Amino acid sequence: MAKATSINIKPAKTAKSEAHNERKVKLDYIMPEHHGQHEHWTIEKISDRQPAIRELYQQMVGQTMQKKAEPIREGVVVIKQETTIDELRELGNKFKERFGIECFQIHIHRDEGHVVVEKEARSAKALGHKTIEPGMLIINHHAHMIFDWQNKKTGRSIKLNRVDMREMQTITAQVLGMDRGQSNSKATRLEAQEFKVFRQKLNEDVSQELDLIEKRKFKALKEVEAIEDQKKKLLPGLKELESEMKKTSQSFKGFMTNYDQTLKELHDSREELKKLESKNGLQRKLEVLPWKDCRDNNVQAWLSLTHGFHGIQIRSGQDGSIYFKLGDEVARLKDMPKELQAMIKEKLSVDRVFQKSESIKWRKYHRQHGQ
Repeated sequence: MAKATSINIKPAKTAKSEAHNERKVKLDYIMPEHHGQHEHWTIEKISDRQPAIRELYQQMVGQTMQKKAEPIREGVVVIKQETTIDELRELGNKFKERFGIECFQIHIHRDEGHVVVEKEARSAKALGHKTIEPGMLIINHHAHMIFDWQNKKTGRSIKLNRVDMREMQTITAQVLGMDRGQSNSKATRLEAQEFKVFRQKLNEDVSQELDLIEKRKFKALKEVEAIEDQKKKLLPGLKELESEMKKTSQSFKGFMTNYDQTLKELHDSREELKKLESKNGLQRKLEVLPWKDCRDNNVQAWLSLTHGFHGIQIRSGQDGSIYFKLGDEVARLKDMPKELQAMIKEKLSVDRVFQKSESIKWRKYHRQHGQ
């Protein structure tokens, strides 16, 4: 039965891909006895091809190509030990004729592999691979093909669907004279480093892994049970705490509402007090004066000389009220206590200036009312 082949397409990393493909870096999975058993065919460097691709894209599309674009891709092909560069170049030509992608680099590697160890052999036999023995050298024969994936007529990347990719697998098998890999298989090719990690994991003893998994499972179940028990114990307390927090929150909201209302009432009271103080300031001062000790019939002079209230004006208003004014403060006589009103009126009754103003006001009142 012939060996099966496949081709796996992925984006090409400029520096890293070429360094790996051209063996310019040291690799720990290279077999010493096979060192140098690789072939290369290159017509252009990736770093030289990229600027031309981006320039053509700019000309055709009218904008700069995005950094995440993948105009250069790499195909990793599973080959036979005797596969040649010419066969792979023919494969590249077939791809260009069918899909428009151009192959400008080919690298054959026949030096990657590993030596089968005891554990790997046991695991392989357990999986049905009867021919794998300890000490056997397994070489991973493969090739790297670098493609220009740009449509030269549009400047954009070539789009291939699943049908195209399946056809690409068929063409690869036909050109290389190998069996085609299983169609619609979900298997993916492992790169060298990934294969190394996979092989190391595979070499672990299966029974030990199962025992370890069972132990971890048992431990995890116990931890889950402990958490559930603790949850049951804490749940009542948590519910009670949540209820208390709701009550506290409601009380706090009520307190803040009352606090805001109290602040508003205090502010309103202060504003009202300012108005009352401005209106009744003089009245409060006059209420404490000892009127009964006054012997001078002139109230203004008495207030000025005896109590230091200079410049108090006494006027009769149009509404019939007697007003006392000192600066910006005004008090009405009728707003004062009745006993105080009587005393002030008695003092004013002999004030000629006041009497004169009263008579003028009285005559004006009679004229307005036609009396």
